[in-house]
Amino acid sequence: MSGRSADTRENIRRAAYSCFRDNGFYEASVDAICGLAGVSKGSFYYHYASKQACYVDILDTWTREVISEVQKQFEQATLADNPFAALQAAFRRENVRGRLIVPLWLEFTVLARREPAIREVLSRFYHRARLAIAEMLRPFVGPVIALDELDGLSSAILGVFIGVLSQELADPGHSEANAASEAALKVLGRLMAHAPPTGSSSHAGGEPRRPRLRLAGDRIDDDAFAGFVAPHSASVRQVTAEVRDVVLSALPEAHERLIRGWRVVAYDLDGLLCSLKPQRTHVDVGFYQGAELDDPGALLTGRGKHVRYVRVRAGALDEPALVGLLRQAVALRGASSDG
Repeated sequence: MSGRSADTRENIRRAAYSCFRDNGFYEASVDAICGLAGVSKGSFYYHYASKQACYVDILDTWTREVISEVQKQFEQATLADNPFAALQAAFRRENVRGRLIVPLWLEFTVLARREPAIREVLSRFYHRARLAIAEMLRPFVGPVIALDELDGLSSAILGVFIGVLSQELADPGHSEANAASEAALKVLGRLMAHAPPTGSSSHAGGEPRRPRLRLAGDRIDDDAFAGFVAPHSASVRQVTAEVRDVVLSALPEAHERLIRGWRVVAYDLDGLLCSLKPQRTHVDVGFYQGAELDDPGALLTGRGKHVRYVRVRAGALDEPALVGLLRQAVALRGASSDG
């Protein structure tokens, strides 16, 4: 599909969404959609065989976009200095989007009872969403719950998200989605941390100890690593492999795991130590306690309280400096374990 044709299809889809949202599926006409999109009916039927086909495309597109965005926000939140505050902020952002889509979503659900095409797309959405949530949670809860329990937890979280927004729509005076989501996250946070509530454990100096992430990803071999970096360019694949070799040489006792929900290869020594995340033009080497590392080469980037990254491009790997940071991170992990 050419760029202009794709733009026209996107324009029709956005106009149709507005018409469906404001008027419902049956009351929204193709004429109204075309009028709002500024296209002819011939153009509409070039892109969509029917109004239902357009309706299904809206849901399918929304499914892909929402799951991708939720994955990105969840991944960023889990590596933030205060993961649960960041998760609450991510939920608030998704609640804003959800308030716009819930009325149409509820109509989708009703129509799915008698429209097989819509039912198939909804089923696909629920399956993708449950799988995405499970993969994002698995690094945290994998060591303490079984797979069937993780599936149930994922379904429950998805149900909470959809349910609290639906309750807010129907009973705005007594139900508020942000408050309900944040209360649920507080409970989930205790489970994810595998520890008593924040503040119950502390260092000798009395300061609360930062929760230590304990990972439960898939053990990775060379073939799995090759599959992980395969979607990226040749230069990014090469530099990621080079950095991996350095990390494995410097940290021979670390557990190397593929954390699919975060899209990283992580290295664990009694807690998350560092990770590799291929990007479009480089690989990020993330240090969970990077703010506490000495960085004479000024390699580390980031302005959070804890997490720092080294951005490595092809041909620009400073191996001695990276090894120095890795060894510092190991020493720091050992000191925090003793403290």
